[in-house]
Amino acid sequence: MKKNHETGFSLIEILTVIAILSILAVIALRIYSNYLVKAQAIAGVVVSSNARVADTTWFTIKGTFQGATNASLGLPTPSSINDKYITSVSVNNGIITVTYSKHTHKDLAGKTLVESPYILGDAIYWSCQGSTVDVKKYLKSFCG
Repeated sequence: MKKNHETGFSLIEILTVIAILSILAVIALRIYSNYLVKAQAIAGVVVSSNARVADTTWFTIKGTFQGATNASLGLPTPSSINDKYITSVSVNNGIITVTYSKHTHKDLAGKTLVESPYILGDAIYWSCQGSTVDVKKYLKSFCG
């Protein structure tokens, strides 16, 4: 007499696997989402890099940041310096203000990154005080 052996997975085993995969997917999505926001925030630092170079050159020649604006540094108008995530980059007396566009994550949209130069010894450093972006969360590597 032959015994009929059924093979396969039980309903409990399948549900356990689905639960574990769901938990892993949620964790992965949160990590990716945080990475995406940081990448959008860094776009502000990248887009403003020419302004920082021009600011530094201005200080080297003039010995002060007073008078350093988009026009005096030879930069385009603030709204002309933009990309998908940035609406403008303006310079006023050496202080660079980057405004994030509505196409960014809700934590960045419409907020600003303020890059203020300061001298320490013979070097120029950049502070992010006055920024409305959570710099400690999204720009820790740039803003310290």
